[in-house]
Amino acid sequence: MKYIYVPILILFLFIVACEKMSENRTEKIIGVWQVVPIAPDNSIWSFTEDQKVSRVINDSTSFVGDYEIEMKQARYYLNIDNLGYLDGKYIILKQNKEILILQRVQIETGSGAFLRIEFVKL
Repeated sequence: MKYIYVPILILFLFIVACEKMSENRTEKIIGVWQVVPIAPDNSIWSFTEDQKVSRVINDSTSFVGDYEIEMKQARYYLNIDNLGYLDGKYIILKQNKEILILQRVQIETGSGAFLRIEFVKL
């Protein structure tokens, strides 16, 4: 009878660990990020704790949108809304204290979902 508690305990620990990892991911994205110029863009993105993302181009033009991080099938996704052509669902390919790499995999309207954006943290 005591052997039935072991799988239940392991399942409980797994669920708690996944929730903690998701919170960790959200904490890591908060801050100011500069786009690594693949094309001449030179924009700076800021992600805030209240799930707002702002994009400033050449220190003048500013856009504000919303973001949400979700985990599905052991991958982290970043959903961006209200940033115009940058809206969509992105896979977080790499994220640490210095680098953020996003790859868009889905958009609501239109075609050509693929977009890759690389950032360095300021």
